[in-house]
Amino acid sequence: MLRHFLKGSRTAYCAFLVLCWSGAATAADLAITNATVIDGSGGPNLPNRTVLIEGNRISSIQSATQSIPPGAHVIEATGKFLMPGWIDAHIHLVGAGQWRGLENPAGVDIDENAALSALHGFLYVGVTSVYDAGNNPDLILDMRRRERAGEIISPRIFASGHALSWPGSWMAGSFHGVGVPDWPDTKAVLDAQIAINPDIQKLVMERFGMGPNPLAPSLPNDVMAKMVTYLKQHGVRTSIHAVKEDLALAAIEAGIDTLAHPVTTARVNVAFTQLLAQRRIPVASTLAVFDEIIRLGEDPTVLDTPLNNFVLGEREIAARKAKGPPLYASMGWTTWFKALSPYLKENVRNLYDAGGV
Repeated sequence: MLRHFLKGSRTAYCAFLVLCWSGAATAADLAITNATVIDGSGGPNLPNRTVLIEGNRISSIQSATQSIPPGAHVIEATGKFLMPGWIDAHIHLVGAGQWRGLENPAGVDIDENAALSALHGFLYVGVTSVYDAGNNPDLILDMRRRERAGEIISPRIFASGHALSWPGSWMAGSFHGVGVPDWPDTKAVLDAQIAINPDIQKLVMERFGMGPNPLAPSLPNDVMAKMVTYLKQHGVRTSIHAVKEDLALAAIEAGIDTLAHPVTTARVNVAFTQLLAQRRIPVASTLAVFDEIIRLGEDPTVLDTPLNNFVLGEREIAARKAKGPPLYASMGWTTWFKALSPYLKENVRNLYDAGGV
């Protein structure tokens, strides 16, 4: 499938090649020659390299002067860069009624064409793995099944299915997630989630710190901690949406595995940053999300780029321009996130400097 994909018109725009081979396991399936390799280790670039692929594994990285095994399909990569695929660690795949600038066709709850188009867009810009942090299970779990069966061209998909929140709080009752009852009735919801085999289960603790909204109910600390313990007992990793430091700290102490966002609403304490770094708890920065909200809200023409036109298409861009700014303005998000942006970036930079993930 990759061979066909690379031969299409999209490659004319690529400044690099992304390795996402998934062919049959025969000797020397693929040879990418004369590439400059960025291996992701932090070391220097490796110019004039030939990378050999057998099945879905890199078998060797060698100098371009070495011989290519007979029968290998060759991709000439002079002047291009070969690197590991990016991982987008926080998405909500379109296609299940969420706002994307377009409405789903009348009478259609799941728009698989929209989902597939978005998945192809991820591949085109170099993203070969995605984690969906809350979505309609009927959409995302079917896409995950089809990706793993090799039925669709797609990044690797990891997913929660529904995110789990508190009634009246963020994501509860939306396409993203559901509100959970108090403990011990919470276990029935957890059992249903465990049955669908989430790769990582997303939990939400949100007093609406993500925007200038009235204080809202939030998943209680004790219920959250019991949920994390219960999920761990059943072999399920966890991620938390907690954008205030005290909530994120409570989740860390409960044993949460990852943070779905950094703390966004204020400068964080040095001790909090050091704790994240020492415990090697990954944080999805989601800086691009907040930047998009600010820029689209202020000037919709930021969407007028060749890359956006190719990946999104003229129809979706026009709809995003028309609907995005008034939506963000009605929620107060553009002004709010612009004010918070310096602190958010500072928190992420300090985490990086501390050696965090």
